[in-house]
Amino acid sequence: MPINLDNLDVGTAFYGTRNISKAFLGATLVFGDDAFTFDVEIPQDGNTFSLPLDSSSTINSTVDWGDSSSDTITSFDQAESTHTYATAGTYTIKMLGTVNGWAFNNAGDRLLIRDISRWGVFNWSKKSAFFGCAGLTVSALDRPLITTDEFFAEFAGCTALTEVPSLGNWDVSSLTKIQYMFYQSPNITSIDVSGWDVSNVSIFSNMFNTLVTEIGNLISIGDISGWDVSNGTSFQNMFRGTGITSIDISGWDLRGTTNGNRFASGIFALCTSLQSITARNIQLGNKINYMFQETQSLQSLDLTGADFSLVTEAMYAFAGCDLPTIDISGFGLGALTEVEYMFQNMTNTTTVNISNLTFGPGADASTMFSIYESNGDNSGNSSSLTSIVCEDIDASASNISLAYMFYRCVSLTSLDVSTWDTSGVVDMQAMFYDTRGLTSAIVGLNSFDTSNVTNFNFVMGQEALSNGGPFGGGFTYNLSNWRLTSATNVTSMFKNNRMISSLNVSNWNVGSVTNFDSMFETLDYCVTISGLHTWDVSSGVNFTQMFQNHKINTNIDVSGWNMSSATNVTQMLYDCDLFSSSLAGWDISSVENGLDSLLSQASGLSPIYYNATLIAWSGLVPLLYSGTIDMGGSTHTGSPAQAAKDILIADGLVFADGMP
Repeated sequence: MPINLDNLDVGTAFYGTRNISKAFLGATLVFGDDAFTFDVEIPQDGNTFSLPLDSSSTINSTVDWGDSSSDTITSFDQAESTHTYATAGTYTIKMLGTVNGWAFNNAGDRLLIRDISRWGVFNWSKKSAFFGCAGLTVSALDRPLITTDEFFAEFAGCTALTEVPSLGNWDVSSLTKIQYMFYQSPNITSIDVSGWDVSNVSIFSNMFNTLVTEIGNLISIGDISGWDVSNGTSFQNMFRGTGITSIDISGWDLRGTTNGNRFASGIFALCTSLQSITARNIQLGNKINYMFQETQSLQSLDLTGADFSLVTEAMYAFAGCDLPTIDISGFGLGALTEVEYMFQNMTNTTTVNISNLTFGPGADASTMFSIYESNGDNSGNSSSLTSIVCEDIDASASNISLAYMFYRCVSLTSLDVSTWDTSGVVDMQAMFYDTRGLTSAIVGLNSFDTSNVTNFNFVMGQEALSNGGPFGGGFTYNLSNWRLTSATNVTSMFKNNRMISSLNVSNWNVGSVTNFDSMFETLDYCVTISGLHTWDVSSGVNFTQMFQNHKINTNIDVSGWNMSSATNVTQMLYDCDLFSSSLAGWDISSVENGLDSLLSQASGLSPIYYNATLIAWSGLVPLLYSGTIDMGGSTHTGSPAQAAKDILIADGLVFADGMP
């Protein structure tokens, strides 16, 4: 449509030095070619192409099909909206009039459309307009009219798309949602949306996410630091997987307005090329899960003045982030409830400071620094962390889990937990498991309030020596202030901890514990465990391998234990070469399993203790157990002991001991 001046048609118009492709008077086009123009590729003779319309479409268009034929389309279901081409080839289609309600949405003839050379009268009134158009390219320099309020996967799956030349000039002020715009379109590498008006947008989820696998090729999006995102409620995965190297979002308000939205979760996740993030004075909502996950190239993170006071969830927030040092001690985080895997798989980070954290009721801080996965894939570790500063940690709220918190932090050299309030903790399973790099004992453990902890399984366990577990001893732990009044699971509590030389467990209230399986198993370098004589184990049923492999321990004082409930003592004192105490006080009348390995490979009891033990046990017959009883190298003397042994033999016991 040319402009006529004194009977002369004007073919080109300029604003300053800028060429004007279209001009409107109100909503009426008064200058420019207004045909929506695009190519289609027809693969075979007799194939058809259908316009992507449906019952919501408003169409009143003259369509030039590019093969010297045309139709006027006024209804979405009009037969002429599907055109048959006699001959295979590439055809240029032009549409004039009203084109409203166009959307392939990953269906129809999306694979036939090729280059869009002019937007013309195209009215972008529906979401997913070109979703799935794998062969699409855009060379149009004009811009479409946008009347929809939502962009969702507009160019998703457009694998041939490398650019949208006029994108930066689009008027997107009507939009309230922009999601997955270029998702799985890996060949678009550069766009400039710095001038976009996004002040009405509430949902930015996955806006720039182009991932097909784990690598995105979008390396430039322009300077968006001036964007007004104050109406935003969700920024989940906004830049996920892009190839950008730096970004400035200073001043952005990421708080959102609706409870339950994901806010900034994953906003920079998998941006493996990102080296610099400037985010001064940003305001954050309650969720920053995955926010900096796998930002493996990150060297600079400026969060000066950032407001973290509303944050309660930070799962995987820094997992795989390779900043040399991460210090969140001054963030002023809210009462955290979800921080699983927050610092998982650190490979270049050496120091993390989490001081001043507060955990809220029901908080799950399990696996905060660990690589533990519930599916059993625990092959990695946070191998680079040598220092975790954690002063003034408040875990006093109810029902808190610290399970697996430092699991496999194998390079950690020291740890001070002396200023922790753990009065609300209920689960400490494997909390310090495989911290094999420690050069000194963990400071402050004796100050832990463990009165509400039910699960101590593997809390200070280590890997087996064959799997690289530590050895050498030298660590002394006085844990006499620990209260196990709520404990139900203490199995493998110190198993394989060859770093401990001395342990004080005096006055532990284990009266409710029934299973002591492997509790102190294979503490090869432990020479003394003080305070065992103070324990009430009257509820104990299973004592399997409890002290197995204590080769040099001279102080396993269990002589006064009430074993009346014990049913299984398999290898309880196996290979305890220096154990020599009377077991005369043990009531073994309920034991069903394990006497055949009770003291296997051990030097055994001295005659005075073995004599007393045989005499006392002979008074318990008949026993539930019959069969071999292994007393290691124990020897007895005198006829009273032999008479007692004969009574036990008559009751069905077969002795393996040090007697000829």
